[in-house]
Amino acid sequence: MVNNNVKAERIFFAMGQPTRRRMVERLAGRERMSLSELAKPESITLPGALKQVRILEASGIVTCKKEGRVQWCSLNRKALGPAATWAKEQGFFWDASLARLEKIINVK
Repeated sequence: MVNNNVKAERIFFAMGQPTRRRMVERLAGRERMSLSELAKPESITLPGALKQVRILEASGIVTCKKEGRVQWCSLNRKALGPAATWAKEQGFFWDASLARLEKIINVK
């Protein structure tokens, strides 16, 4: 099993590109979308869209299933968990660090 830090890194890598983020945002509002539906607003070719979707699939964010000639894509919301956990942990760390810094500054 891959640890959560590695999963989070894969998610952040996948979400680090604007086209992929927009694809995920559109999938969030629908049960599933065809690859051509995902590609159209981006003005990219189907092979270009497929390349982006494969990166999202590798991170676990998106799952795809081919039905006939249509590639259907769905968002796997649970896959975003490791990234959310990492962000939450970082928030706790920085909250505590800044609280300590505030105490040091207020002592002087």
